[in-house]
Amino acid sequence: MKKNLPKTLLVCFLLAFVCSPFLALAKEKPKVNEIKNRQSTSLSLVFEYNKYKGKKVDVMVKIRNKKTDKYETQSFGKIKMGSDGTKKITLDQLTADTKYSFKVKIRKTGGGDYTPYSDPESTKTKK
Repeated sequence: MKKNLPKTLLVCFLLAFVCSPFLALAKEKPKVNEIKNRQSTSLSLVFEYNKYKGKKVDVMVKIRNKKTDKYETQSFGKIKMGSDGTKKITLDQLTADTKYSFKVKIRKTGGGDYTPYSDPESTKTKK
């Protein structure tokens, strides 16, 4: 057993050394900071993503109606992030008195891959 220990340690070191650059490439996800201006059919999400401070981005919001468990997506193109890395967007065409969850993903305008979705945040629209 002791004879295999140096080989095992060497293999672990090599795996960590080879894989670490790829782990560093894992994309950060945006964060929904706040849900504001709740109305019966609309509300605003404030989200943050520091990598794109002051840049133009494309945003996709995945909306889950918790009552029906149906999903829809609203897209926003070429919106400018704030200099602090935050942005407020308004979602409309929602149903009154309904519980929803929201997830946001973004990419720099002009192409490229989207970030992973943010963690979901939930609220209920007004009656």
